[in-house]
Amino acid sequence: DYSHPNSDYQQAGDLYSKVMNDKQRENLINNLYDSLKSAKKFIQERQCKIFYKCNNDYGTRLAKKLGLDEKLITKF
Repeated sequence: DYSHPNSDYQQAGDLYSKVMNDKQRENLINNLYDSLKSAKKFIQERQCKIFYKCNNDYGTRLAKKLGLDEKLITKF
């Protein structure tokens, strides 16, 4: 059984929290919002859950901007 040393979400979370500055994170959230604002709600929720797995702030900021219940994205 092979196990990779990184989770599927670690690199994206590290990029968001350790590499990007506040302005870059804000731009990312705004760009994702623009792409997801007209998507169906279940797609918005699914994506926010994925981003939440990468980094809690990443997922909750986008969920908040999309007007989603932030509690829903913490449940998997």
